[in-house]
Amino acid sequence: MTTIETELAQLRSEFDSLPDGFARYSYLVELAALLPAPPERLRQEQNLYRGCQSQVWLAVSAENGTVRLDADSDTLLIRGLLYLFRDLLDGRTADEVLSARFDLLGALSLGEHFNAQRTAGIAGLLGEIQRRLKNAL
Repeated sequence: MTTIETELAQLRSEFDSLPDGFARYSYLVELAALLPAPPERLRQEQNLYRGCQSQVWLAVSAENGTVRLDADSDTLLIRGLLYLFRDLLDGRTADEVLSARFDLLGALSLGEHFNAQRTAGIAGLLGEIQRRLKNAL
């Protein structure tokens, strides 16, 4: 399995090849469709992430040393970003996820396309995933 940094670099290359913000938004909408349908139990109050303008549900677990991340949102753009978080983190060891340090919006040159409140919420997702993982261990 490649490292998170290597996969993030590949994603950066994909996003850098897109001509403008509209193309990046469109790509996020395409990625949203790839996010697996969440288990019914995900959309419960205890799984809400309150740091985002959109409704975001997260469930993080560690099964046999492997991290499982279920996520969903009520907006397509955030679902697309959640797909990327899931792609980067799901299936990795707990140590890999807990030591991960990256700014997804910055790495993909997406920060300028979101307002400050939404940017802050998205920036907090990695920390929230790590916090929930620690609680699950």
